[in-house]
Amino acid sequence: LVLASVMCFGQQVAYDSVGAAATMIRRTLRVDAEAIGDLYSAYHLPNTLMVILGGVFADRVGTMIAALVFSGLICTGTAIVAFAAPYSFRGMLFGRAVFGLGAESLTIVQVSMLTKWFADADGFPSLALSMSVAYSVSALGTVLAYDTVPYVGESGGLGEALWGLGAFPCFVSFVAVLGLN
Repeated sequence: LVLASVMCFGQQVAYDSVGAAATMIRRTLRVDAEAIGDLYSAYHLPNTLMVILGGVFADRVGTMIAALVFSGLICTGTAIVAFAAPYSFRGMLFGRAVFGLGAESLTIVQVSMLTKWFADADGFPSLALSMSVAYSVSALGTVLAYDTVPYVGESGGLGEALWGLGAFPCFVSFVAVLGLN
């Protein structure tokens, strides 16, 4: 349950790191507020179809392999965003799209795993409790992003903030996925 909960923690931190770093992104790359919305759109656009395709993929290859693939996409996308952040808004858009290819599909895989493991549990932990724990861990990612990204960014810069509080938590989540395999 702990590893399955952590597997989606990093993506939540990375998802919200853009909003938390919005002021720094606008200042560093000289973009307007609409551009921040574009970063969210770049993430969500692949998910209009990817969640369906990701679910089919997970059913065909298994949840463990799918978790590795989707977590790998998340790590790759967040690394592209962090690398591009101080230099290229278009690079950030591309990274957010790659990140989006894996993020919501990984959540579907997480729910599938929890359902398989805890649906028939008569006692602790039940399915509802396991999903609550997983969601709570992900929600902590939002708290971490908004409470720390601005401070790290002000002291270290935009790239450092998005590496340390965008990409790094995704790599930690990838390790959790490896632990599940």
